[in-house]
Amino acid sequence: MNKLNLKNSEQNMNELFTSSGKRKYLTQDETTRFLEIANIQERAELRTFCLVLVYTGCRPSEALALTAENIDLSEKTIIFKTLKQRDNVRFRAVPVPDSVLNALELVHGIRKAQRVQKKPRICSRGSEHKLIN
Repeated sequence: MNKLNLKNSEQNMNELFTSSGKRKYLTQDETTRFLEIANIQERAELRTFCLVLVYTGCRPSEALALTAENIDLSEKTIIFKTLKQRDNVRFRAVPVPDSVLNALELVHGIRKAQRVQKKPRICSRGSEHKLIN
């Protein structure tokens, strides 16, 4: 492995762990198990909440802040307002697969909400902790 590849590998590894050595992201097995548990949830909006978390890598608070206007069906993206940088408002568009968009449409009626300019939440704050814990 040349020095450039080694340096990139070290940078990628540093991004996977916090300064105290804790892993930041789920492994593939953990992600699969998370989605399996999400799929058996009775409430459909909890399932879509989990899909958004997994396929976008957003923070739970960012997913909770989503409304229909944040879903760009034509571009196949979800637009997040970065909540971590409160002084500097930034938005980022994250591409998502059709399956996630279809689930959001089926459960939350995104197209209809966008037409009537409603702002339904993807998931309520009261149910977030039940899934994450």
